[in-house]
Amino acid sequence: MDSVQINQIQLLQRGLDSVHDCISRVPYRSWAYNYWSGVYAYLLRRLNTLTNDTDIRERIYTTCSLH
Repeated sequence: MDSVQINQIQLLQRGLDSVHDCISRVPYRSWAYNYWSGVYAYLLRRLNTLTNDTDIRERIYTTCSLH
């Protein structure tokens, strides 16, 4: 892993911590709970992708355009 990936992983971990704090403060099954749960799931999937995929940097730099 290079420093760019390590920085991205650290940012995702901080984001997960922040979202976890938000989830713990809102009522269960409220719209906010559902929203932050979705954000948490997205960040966790992203973290799993970064930690388990060896070619992620190549795909990030080659798939920049949506056109």
